[in-house]
Amino acid sequence: MMTTKAQKEGKIKLYYWVYDDHSQGYAICDTSKSGKDRWIEQDILPDKKTRKNTLSELQKQYQEKGRQVTLKKLPIPSGLSTLTKKDAPKRDANAGADGVDELKKLISSCGEDIDSKKELLTLTATILAGYCARVCLPTYSDYIAVPDSRAPVITVSYADNAYHVLEYIARSLCVSTITSGKLKVNYQPIFPSKQKSRNLIDEAYLKLPNSSTRLPPQYRDTAFLVHSRFFSSSDLKDLQHKNPWVCPILFDCSAKKVLSTPVSIKGQKLINSDCLWDCQQISFVVARYIYYVARHSENKKKWREKMSRYFEDAEELIAAYNQQPDVKPVKRPQKFHLELQMLALRLFVKSCKEDDSLSSEEGNALLSEWYNILLPGSCSIAQDSDYEEEDDSSTSIQTRFEHTLCRILEEGYPQHFLYVPPKGTFSLADSNDPNIHYWGYLRNYSPKKKKGSPKEAPFASLQFRRDRLESLLSNYSDNYDGADLYSDFCELDTDYRYDTKKARLPVAEKDSKTVDAMILNIRKMTFLPQDIRDQLLNQFPESEETLL
Repeated sequence: MMTTKAQKEGKIKLYYWVYDDHSQGYAICDTSKSGKDRWIEQDILPDKKTRKNTLSELQKQYQEKGRQVTLKKLPIPSGLSTLTKKDAPKRDANAGADGVDELKKLISSCGEDIDSKKELLTLTATILAGYCARVCLPTYSDYIAVPDSRAPVITVSYADNAYHVLEYIARSLCVSTITSGKLKVNYQPIFPSKQKSRNLIDEAYLKLPNSSTRLPPQYRDTAFLVHSRFFSSSDLKDLQHKNPWVCPILFDCSAKKVLSTPVSIKGQKLINSDCLWDCQQISFVVARYIYYVARHSENKKKWREKMSRYFEDAEELIAAYNQQPDVKPVKRPQKFHLELQMLALRLFVKSCKEDDSLSSEEGNALLSEWYNILLPGSCSIAQDSDYEEEDDSSTSIQTRFEHTLCRILEEGYPQHFLYVPPKGTFSLADSNDPNIHYWGYLRNYSPKKKKGSPKEAPFASLQFRRDRLESLLSNYSDNYDGADLYSDFCELDTDYRYDTKKARLPVAEKDSKTVDAMILNIRKMTFLPQDIRDQLLNQFPESEETLL
C-alpha cells in the first residue's frame, strides 16, 4: 500500500489552554520530524470567541493540506486543585510548632506594641488569604456585591530598607503552588530576582517543553513580591489581570498601576524589623496550611457550609467592634479585606491544630490574640464556644476511623463481606441473593515488588472500594462526613494500612481496571476486638495461611 505525503509528514497537534481572565493560549505542534515535537506557532488570544474562530480556521487550513489534526486542551498546573498527597510536606508536629513560634517572631519583629504588630499581622494575614481566596469567596454572603472578586492586592509604600525586610518576609510566606505538567510555569517568590531584569516575561512566564518561547504565566492560590520600579505599567497591569487569584505584594507602586482597591502597608513601619526569624520553618507551616485548604476544600458541600459560618462569625465580630465608643468604624472595602484576613488566620490555626503543632487551647488562645490585634477589644475566642474548633488531630482521626470500622464489622460481618480466593472476582452482590450487597473483601494480598526494595511478604487483607467505604463511614460515624474521614485517615501513617491508592478488584474474570481502594492488614489491626479479628483470619484456608 502506498504511503501518502501527508502520512509521512505526520500529525498536527493543536493545543490550547485557558487563563483565569478568559484569554486563551494556543500552540501548534508538528510531530513529523523524527517523532519529535516541533513548535510551529504559539500565541495568546484575547477571548473565547476569538479562540474558537482562530482554532477552527487553523484546523481547517491543515486539514485542507491533508494533515491529520488533533485538538487538545491542556490543564494549567497551578493552584490548590492540582496539589496531590506527594506535594504535601510531611507531618511533623515539632517542625510545625517551631514554625508557629517563628511566625510569632515575624509578627513582633518591629516591636511588641499593638501598632507595630498590627501592620505585620495585616501583611501576613493578607498573604495567607491569597492562598484560600479562590475557594472561599464563592461562599461570601456579599460576593456578588464585591467589586474586587479576586485575591487581595497588597501595596507597600517606599521607605529606606523596607524592601529588604519585604524580601525576607516573602521568602518566608510566599510558597509555590505550581505542579508538573506539559505546560511549565516558572514561579519565584520575588520579582525581579536579579536587579538588572526589566521585562517581567524574563522571569514570570509559561513555556512548553523544548520551546524557547515565553508566554504569560498563570499563577493561582499563591503570593509573590514585585518591586514595581523595575517593570512597566503595562507589565504590572497584565500580571494582575491575568492572575486574579494571586496575592501580589507591590512595592513602591503608584495607584495608577493597581487594578483593585489594595490593602495598604506603610513601608516606614517595616524598617525597624530585626528579621530574626527562620524563613524555612515558617515556609513549612505555610505549606502545610496550603495543603490543608486544598484537601478540605475538595468536599465542596461541607466546605461551603463551614466558610459561610466563618464569614458570618467575622462579620459579627466586626459589627461588635464598630459599636464600641471612640473607634473608627470598619467600612468597605476594608471590611471585605478584614473578613478575608480573619478567615485566613482561622484556617491557618486550624491547620496547625490538625497537625498537632498547636493544642486546641493553644490554637484558640493564639487566634484570640491575633483577632484582638486586628480588632482591639472585640473578642475573646478562647472563652467563646462558637469558636471552639472540632478536634481533627491525627490521634482523634485515627480513633474515629477505628471506632467506626469496628461498628461496620460488628453490623455487617459476615453477611456483607466476601472471601476472595486467588484469581477470584470481587462480586458486588451475593449471586444467590442480589439484595445482599458486599461492603468489603477478605483476600490474601501479595504486594508488587517496588524498585530498589525487597519484595514484601503477602498478608491477610481486608479490602474496600473507596466509594463503598466512604458511604459506610458516613452511615456509621455519628454525623461525620465519610469522604472527609477517609481522606483524613489516608494522611496518617499507620502500620496496618497498606500504602496504595488503587487496586484491582475485578468484578469479572477479564476485568483489568483498577479502582480507588483501601487495603488493610488484618493481623496488624490490633484495635479490633479479638473475636472479630479471629473470625476474619479464620476465613483464609490453611493452604493460604501458611503463606501469610
